[in-house]
Formats: sequence, structure tokens, C-alpha cells
Amino acid sequence: MRKVFKIEVDSKLDSLAIIRSFIKDSLNYENFNQDIIYDLELCIDEICSNIMKYGYKEKNGKILLKIIVDNDKVKAVIIDKAGPFNILKYTPPDREELLKSEIKGKIGIRTIKAICDKLDYKRLKNKNKIEIIKYKN
Repeated sequence: MRKVFKIEVDSKLDSLAIIRSFIKDSLNYENFNQDIIYDLELCIDEICSNIMKYGYKEKNGKILLKIIVDNDKVKAVIIDKAGPFNILKYTPPDREELLKSEIKGKIGIRTIKAICDKLDYKRLKNKNKIEIIKYKN
């Protein structure tokens, strides 16, 4: 049975705690495996913090997060009105370069791509829409 949970937050770093709680509450309600909850929490937190820091920068904005639970998967949809950024076209820095620079950031999108079973991006009517899918099995 399909269930949808949604929340809209201000694009302020303080909102990340609200987002993490929302993810945990929504998926614990549906009895999801804790590893899946952790993976989604990590990915969504990273995406939303990037939107806040780099997308909206110093401007105020909103982030809409939907969690859609189906029998075999969970889909997270993140929508914002910040400038366009196609996560699928971003090429993370080379691993060796990261190690040489003592890994001072730049690993978030690589991690998201490794954890998610499916990742999609669309730019629609001046909005970014990122979809993450994580299967139960």
C-alpha cells in the first residue's frame, strides 16, 4: 500500500534536524530497516544541505521533501527553487586528489550515488526535482 509523507522547510541549516527527524519518523512508522533509514537520512541530508549552502546561498527559500513508501521501496522527492544543479552531471573529484588534499569535503555526491538504488534529476518550471529510490531488499 502506497503512503506519502511530506514536509516543507526553510532553507536554513537549522532545518536539517527537522528533516532528519521527519525521515526517521516517516520510515519508522512504516517499519523500515534501520540501515535503509540511515542511508536515506544521509543522502537527503547531504542534498538538502547542498541546496541550502550552494543553491540558495544567502537567500531565503523553501525545500519540499516527500517520502513515498511502496511495498518494496521508498522514494524521496526533493524540490527547491534554487538555481539549476543537475546532480547526475556532476563529476566528483578524483579519489587520489581527495586523498592528497586530506579529504576536505567533496565526497557527498559520490556517497549519494553509491548509496542510492536510483537517482534522478529534472528541472521543471524553475524548480529542481531530485528523486532518490532505495529498495527494501
